[in-house]
Amino acid sequence: MNLKNIIVHNFIKYSSNEKSKPGYTETSSIEDRKKELDASNEFVIKLASDVIKAYASKSTTKNYGTFQPNVSTYKYVGLLEAFINSSNSNFVDFTFKTAELIQEKADTERFASGGYLVFIRYEENYKGTDCDFLAVVMVKDKAGLMFNANLEPEENISINIDKLHQAVRINLTQYRSGNKNDSHLSFFSRGDTETSGYFRKALDCSDYIPSLSSTNNVYKAQKLFCTESGLDKTQLKDIKDDLSTMLKNALSSRNKSILLSDIVDMINNKVKAITGIEADFGKFISENNYEISNEFQPKESAIKRNTRIDHKEDDWNINFEVNSAKYADDDKRSANIVYDKNSNSLTFKNLPHKFKNAIISALDEITEEPEENDD
Repeated sequence: MNLKNIIVHNFIKYSSNEKSKPGYTETSSIEDRKKELDASNEFVIKLASDVIKAYASKSTTKNYGTFQPNVSTYKYVGLLEAFINSSNSNFVDFTFKTAELIQEKADTERFASGGYLVFIRYEENYKGTDCDFLAVVMVKDKAGLMFNANLEPEENISINIDKLHQAVRINLTQYRSGNKNDSHLSFFSRGDTETSGYFRKALDCSDYIPSLSSTNNVYKAQKLFCTESGLDKTQLKDIKDDLSTMLKNALSSRNKSILLSDIVDMINNKVKAITGIEADFGKFISENNYEISNEFQPKESAIKRNTRIDHKEDDWNINFEVNSAKYADDDKRSANIVYDKNSNSLTFKNLPHKFKNAIISALDEITEEPEENDD
């Protein structure tokens, strides 16, 4: 990471008790720093590094989107455009005006809370390209141990995922490329509640589709598209497997996200190879109004729900991969788990030797006849 600019402002949201005291006429205030932090200072570098690492962590489920399109209507987009297009832009002034927009939206939310607003501009390699990023992050410091009175990081500062409350990261390189439909924004919000939506609204974030919805919808769209393209059950299974592999690989990657265009290309190529006809999965998604972000972080729980069967009763539970099972009358596939619709029964075949012995041992123990008493 190449740190370019960094500053901290303190956004203070007053509680109902505080507002009832004499002298408290506002619902919030901003304690602003008048100059940038020293980007070469080791503690400042550690602050920036900790924040970016926490944001990039696998533990933070990020959603993706774009800016609202109308610069004249949406304040932050106009503010950002002026900042990145000016040869003598002022980072301090830009960040303070951004903090005011956040304050304005937060004042409309009854349960919104304050925190330290950390603004970081940095350069980093992203998917093979050196990109210019701007991160706006709200950090909680209830113990008051991270920043001093001058809004400088303390020497022992340490920020982990638990300290991050909300964040928006803008890929300025992608945004300036001119393709405003690209997902140049990513969001993180603790709890992802409507209360915290003011942060995204203040920064004019649009096309906000939760990762869970994007993941579920891409499975639904893929199934219907492939079915309507004339694929049989085996071919449907194969493409679903490929989709699941792509999503899992994305979660294991450094950036934890996947481009919808990559999924579209994969499915188009697979369907064309099977049918010999040009396919357009992207058009299908658009025409059928499937809400899927142009870029999203796959939701692990949604992948499991679409690839595993998991059920629990009082005296048993079961969990297995969908692909390891089949219907009893399906002669095209082989599987070790077979479901018979007529008898409503599930059969497990080719049990591992160790598992088989464990079952036999347990059943022998509970079915042994009790020894007779000589008395």
